[in-house]
Amino acid sequence: MPQHCLAGRLVVLLRPRHFVRGNATFSNALTKIRHTQPSIKANSRHIEVLNTPQQFYASLLDRIKRARERILLSSLYVGHDEHELLHTLEDALRTKPNLQVHLQLDYFRSTRPGPDSTVLALLPLVKSYPDRFNVHLYRSPTLKGLLAKVVPRRFDEGWGTWHAKCYCFDDDVILSGANLNRSYFVDRQDRYLVFSHNKSLVEYCFGFLKIFSGSSFKLELPQGSGQYSLRWANPHEPYSSYVPRISQEIKEYQKLQRTASLDAEGQTSTEVEILPMIQSGPLGIREEETTLMGLLSSVNLDPETVIDLTSGYFALYLPYQMQVFASQCHWQILAASPKANGFYGSKGISGRIPDGYTILEKMFWERVKEAGKEAQVNIREWERIDWTYHAKGIWIRPSQDSDPTITVFGSTNLNSRSANLDTELSFVLHTESEQLRAKLGEETRRIWAHSSTTDQGLVSAHDEAAFRQYDRHDEDKRAKIDQVAWNLTPSQAATTVYDARSMAASEAQYVVKRTEDDARSKVSKITYSSELDAAKFVKQIGGRAFNTLSETYFLPTDDDEWTRLNKQHVALLVGLGGLYPDREMIRAVLAPVPGETKRILDVGCGTGVWALDMAREFTHADITAVDLAPVPIDPDGLPSNIHFEIDDVNLGLDHFKGIFDLVHVRLVGSGLKNFRQTMQNVEDCLKPGGVAIFVDGDYDMYAEDQRVYMPFALEEDDTTSERSWFQRIVYEMRRGAVSSGKSDIYGMAKAMDEGLWDHSKMDPETCKTGSLYLPIGPWAEVSDPIASQQLKYVGALIRQDLMSVQRAGHAVMKRIGWPPETLNEWLRKADEQMMQTKPKIWFRIPYAWGRRRAGENQPAPPLPPLPDAQEDGVEVPYPHFYVYRTKEEALAETKMRNRGKDLPIPPLPSSTSAPASAATAAVPTPKQS
Repeated sequence: MPQHCLAGRLVVLLRPRHFVRGNATFSNALTKIRHTQPSIKANSRHIEVLNTPQQFYASLLDRIKRARERILLSSLYVGHDEHELLHTLEDALRTKPNLQVHLQLDYFRSTRPGPDSTVLALLPLVKSYPDRFNVHLYRSPTLKGLLAKVVPRRFDEGWGTWHAKCYCFDDDVILSGANLNRSYFVDRQDRYLVFSHNKSLVEYCFGFLKIFSGSSFKLELPQGSGQYSLRWANPHEPYSSYVPRISQEIKEYQKLQRTASLDAEGQTSTEVEILPMIQSGPLGIREEETTLMGLLSSVNLDPETVIDLTSGYFALYLPYQMQVFASQCHWQILAASPKANGFYGSKGISGRIPDGYTILEKMFWERVKEAGKEAQVNIREWERIDWTYHAKGIWIRPSQDSDPTITVFGSTNLNSRSANLDTELSFVLHTESEQLRAKLGEETRRIWAHSSTTDQGLVSAHDEAAFRQYDRHDEDKRAKIDQVAWNLTPSQAATTVYDARSMAASEAQYVVKRTEDDARSKVSKITYSSELDAAKFVKQIGGRAFNTLSETYFLPTDDDEWTRLNKQHVALLVGLGGLYPDREMIRAVLAPVPGETKRILDVGCGTGVWALDMAREFTHADITAVDLAPVPIDPDGLPSNIHFEIDDVNLGLDHFKGIFDLVHVRLVGSGLKNFRQTMQNVEDCLKPGGVAIFVDGDYDMYAEDQRVYMPFALEEDDTTSERSWFQRIVYEMRRGAVSSGKSDIYGMAKAMDEGLWDHSKMDPETCKTGSLYLPIGPWAEVSDPIASQQLKYVGALIRQDLMSVQRAGHAVMKRIGWPPETLNEWLRKADEQMMQTKPKIWFRIPYAWGRRRAGENQPAPPLPPLPDAQEDGVEVPYPHFYVYRTKEEALAETKMRNRGKDLPIPPLPSSTSAPASAATAAVPTPKQS
C-alpha cells in the first residue's frame, strides 16, 4: 500500500473483481458472533444494493403503494414538508382497510417547537386513522428531571436519540442510515440495502420495535381537541423507572432470537447470513461494541485483509481506534470533507462543527503515525458539489483485489455518541455469494469515486479561520426591548432618544425619589427602534462590538458573545442543579407574601437568560436586570414581570437601595474597579433578610485532581506540554485587564474566597461559599453513568465557551503589546490542547451568598414557612459542586487549591513601551493572588 501523508495522500482504489471463498479467519470470527447474536438467513437473489438517494426514495414510495398488511417506518424524524411521502401513506391507508402503519421516531427531534415540527405534519393522519396510523416517540432516559427543564431544546438531542433506521413493508425491508427527509431523497449520500421476501428479518425488526414502542410516548389527538397529546405507553409504570425493564426485555428478546437461530441451523441456505446488533448506552446494551470488537480483533491479524470504513461524522470510537492501531491488515478510511458535512455553512456555532470533525480526523492521523501504521492506513475525504455525506459502515475483504465478504451497515456512525448515547440498530452481513459480493464491491467503488486526497482541512484545522462564524448578524439590527438607562455619560444622555422627557434633565430628581413603589417608573425609558439608538451603547473594535460605558469590562457584546453566554448559562444550570444555590433558603425568601411585592435584581445580566428564567419561575416577583449594553431579546413573549436597564455599576447603585429581596451578581468581576465596594453596594440594595448571591470565574485553572494549579505554558512549549496554553492566554488577559483597564480581578478572587462572613450588613450564620468545578472538554467520568453524562455535556459546553473567551480576549492582550501573530499562535496551541483534552483541566466557578441582617448587629429575620415542596426531579446531583459553611472551611480549601502557584511572571513582549517590571508592578504573581 502506498504511504499516507498529510501532503498528497494516496489510496489504491478498488480493484479488479476476484473472488475468494472460505477464508478461515472470517469463518472463525463469525462462529464467535453466532454465539452472542441472532442469525437470520437470506437469499442473495432477493437482496438489492441501492446506490443513490433517488433510488432509495423511489423504493420507499413503491413499497408503500404495494404494502397490504403492515408498514413500519423507524427513523430519527420525518421531514415536515414531505407531502408526497405522507400523501402516499394516506392513499395506502384509504385504499387498503387492513393496512396498519407504525412509525417509531425520536421524541426530541420530532417535537421541536415551531411550524417545522414532525408531529404537526403527522397529525392529519393520526386524526383520520387513529386506529391504524400509530406514531410512537422514544425519549432517551438520560435527560430527565431538572435537566430536562433547563437544557434548551436545541441541545436536548445531545443527550441521546432514537437513531435506528429500518423501513418494513409486508415481508420486505430497507435497511439504511438515511432519515425520512428531503435531502436524504435528493442529495445526501447514504447506504441502502433492500431485502425482499424475508419474513424472518421483518419479524425481527417488528419485534425489536415493539419493545421500544412499549416504552415510548404515543402521539394522539383527543376528540374535540385541537392540540395533540403524548401519552406514555405504559400507564402502570412511571416514565422515570422504565430503564431496568426495557433493558431486560431486550436481553431476553435477543436470547430468544439467538436460540431460534441455533434451532434453525442447517434448515435453510447459508448463502447470506445477517446478524443484528442493538446498541443503547443509556440502557446498558452494548452488542454492537462487543460484536465489532470481536470481529475486528479476529480479522485484523491477517496482513492480506483489507477493511474499508466510512462515517459521515468521522470521530471513531476509541476502542475501534485501538483496533486500527493494533492491526496487521490494511485500512481504507473515508470521511466527509468539511463541505460535505451536513452542518457546513450553518449559522452560529453549528457552522464550526465541520472543522471540529476535521480536527478529530487530524488527531486520529497523529495517533496512526504514533503507532507506526502510516503504510497500512489511508484516509480520504468524500466531496460532491452541493451534496452532503451521511454513509457509514464497514466492508471487509479477504485481499486487495477481492470484493467484500462481510459488511457492517445500519444506523451506527461508529463514534462515541453511537456507542454511549443513541439507540442504534445495525447488522453484520456475511456472504459467499459472488453475485452479492460483486454488488457490495460496486457499492464501495461508487462511494469512493467521489473521494479525493486533500490536506487543506487537516493542515489548517487549528487556524483561527477554522472557527470563523458564518453569516454573522449585525448586532445593532437585532430586536431590542425598552430599557431604562442609568449612570450615562453626559454625551450619551444628551444624544439618546427617550419616550418622555430627557434623562439629562430628570435623572437627578428620579434617582433621589426612587423608592420601592416607583421602582418600575417609565421615566427615561429608552426605545431601541433604530440602529442609531443602539449605537450609542456599542462601539466596533477589530470586528467585534464592545460596550461604550466602561473600559474596564473587556469582553464584547455581539452575537458571538451572546451565544457564548447562553451556553455558559446552561453549563452552570446543570452544574448547580438550578438557577441558584441553597434552594430552600432562596425559595423561602421569595415565597409570596400578601400585600408585598417580591423583587429580584440581576446585575450584569448579559443576554438576560438568568433573569428571564427567574421571571418564569417566580411569576409573582418583579425582576430588574441591568447590563452595560442593550440586551439582545425580542420583546415578543417577554414575561410581564421583568424589565431591563442599562447601567455601569462601577458608578454606584444608590438608586436601588433597600428595595430587593434577592440580588444576583454573576461573572462581572473582571469589569469592576473595586470588587469589595460593589459587594457593599449590592448589600445596600437588599431589604432586611434579603439574599445576595455572587458568582464569578476563577482565572486560575486546575489540574485533574482539582487541588493543584495548572501551570501556564511558556514560549518553548508545544502542544504536547503538560503546561496549559489556555492558562497562559487567561493569564495575559488578566494582566491586560488589570494594567490597562484597572480591573480588580485579583481583589475579586480574594473577596470570593473569603465570602461574606465578615461583612457588617450580612448575617454570618446564613453565609456560605461554594466551588463549582467544570471540566474543559468531555473527558471527566464517574461511576454513575448519568453523572458522567452530565460531566461530558457540561465539559463540551464549557470548552466551546472558553474557546470563544480566548478569542474575545485578543483586544485586551493587544493593549499590553502582544502582537496578533503571537496571539494567533497561542490560540492555535490552546485550541489543539483543548480539543485533545491534554492536559486535563478544571475551570472553577466560585460562589458566595448570604442574607442581610434585620438591623445593626442583629441576625437576619426568621424565614417564613416554606411553601409546598417543589419537586426538582434531580435523581443524580452534579458530582463536583462543593459548599463551605464557615470561613475556616473556605480558606482551608483555598490554601490547598493554591498549591503550585509559586511561578515566575512571564515577561511582557519586547515591543511594550514600558519595562516589564513597571508594567507588571501592580500585577501579583500567581502565588500572591
